[in-house]
Amino acid sequence: MQQPPNKSSAPSKGQIHVELIQMRGLVSSIARPYVVVQFEQNEVVSDDIPELIFTAVSTSRALSLGAIGWKFDVTSEASLITFNAYDRAGGDQGFLGTVAIEPVLIHDKHGTVGWYKLLPCENEIVRGEIRVQVSFEEYKIKPALNPRDFEFLKLIGQSALGRVFQVRKKDTKRLYAMKVLWKKQVVAKKEIAHIINERKILQRSLDSPFLVGLKFSFQTDTDLYLLTDFKCGGELFWHLQCETRFSEERARFYTAELVLALEHLHKYDIVYRDLKPENILLDAIGDVALCDFGLSKADLRSDELTTTFCGTTEYLAPEVLLGDGYSKVVDFWSLGVLFFEMCCGWSPFYVEDAQQMYKNICFGKIRFPNNVITGDGKPFVKQPFIFWGVLIPFYLASEPESEAPPGRSARCRGTQRAPFFLLN
Repeated sequence: MQQPPNKSSAPSKGQIHVELIQMRGLVSSIARPYVVVQFEQNEVVSDDIPELIFTAVSTSRALSLGAIGWKFDVTSEASLITFNAYDRAGGDQGFLGTVAIEPVLIHDKHGTVGWYKLLPCENEIVRGEIRVQVSFEEYKIKPALNPRDFEFLKLIGQSALGRVFQVRKKDTKRLYAMKVLWKKQVVAKKEIAHIINERKILQRSLDSPFLVGLKFSFQTDTDLYLLTDFKCGGELFWHLQCETRFSEERARFYTAELVLALEHLHKYDIVYRDLKPENILLDAIGDVALCDFGLSKADLRSDELTTTFCGTTEYLAPEVLLGDGYSKVVDFWSLGVLFFEMCCGWSPFYVEDAQQMYKNICFGKIRFPNNVITGDGKPFVKQPFIFWGVLIPFYLASEPESEAPPGRSARCRGTQRAPFFLLN
């Protein structure tokens, strides 16, 4: 059989080389500094920075006896290199500052070297600066990827169509999640259109920092390969299990980022349909990234409805269960259920009997524990859902759907206007 062509979804334009040469003028009593470097949603967490590279504020001179470096594939012409510096011995107060660098993507092996001032993310007290060298090596001929370009580290998932591995790209040493789909199974189960749809959505997701997007794709005679950036923080589900529930402030932070992720999908007429903690990843600095678009549907216009029954039971919206058709806004019902679960530690509608759970979703009432959701969180949670006459765990606008602007439902519009998200 003739080998199919290897086509990358986001052709690499080259590689960028980043070196941390020095750190100086940092806050005093730094014990174990390290950095998280991010580029095009790919991330790497450094080991402890050697003492010969960093110098505390009490030292009058900066040492420069060595450097640590990383390589990244470049697939966009407008990406930033972000450094976030921390002290492992500092606990919750270990943030040292952040730097964003816009690289010059001109072929130059020597690159540019400069000092960059560490800045706060919010109101943290930070000081100091880092010296960084950045160079770009442009590909004259785009290399065709194949499985031999990656080191397979471990199996992280499996389905009837294939497997998902954590892999390391051999030339850059960067980590990716590789989905390997068996062509015979895809054809046998008539999932060709489904896979094309998933790939299309993954490509759209590249433009949002809160979605896992497609970095590379290629194929062999027997398999299809889809590669996305690997997120170091693990699943939100795991963190929620370990901690039982989150503070309202933390839940609000995750919810706000998920609103932006869903809005990005909806802008491109994509309904997600499977929002749950297992499908939300955290990166190395704690931001969320929505993944797994297997149940998502593309090309659902604002004036269209779909009737496919799919999703995870306790997060389903009444529209899905009642079978009269639903739009993209069912994602915001699921987000509300997720917010309640993050704050309270359990799903508001869950019972072991599925039929009873369906009734709870469509016709039940939610009971809130005392002193868990407070302040602006209460109206955010308790606003009644005007169509079904039940309480839902999400803020809804008071105006009916018909008065919402084109392409924006009342539910979605209310989400963005909720006082719950306003900064003090």
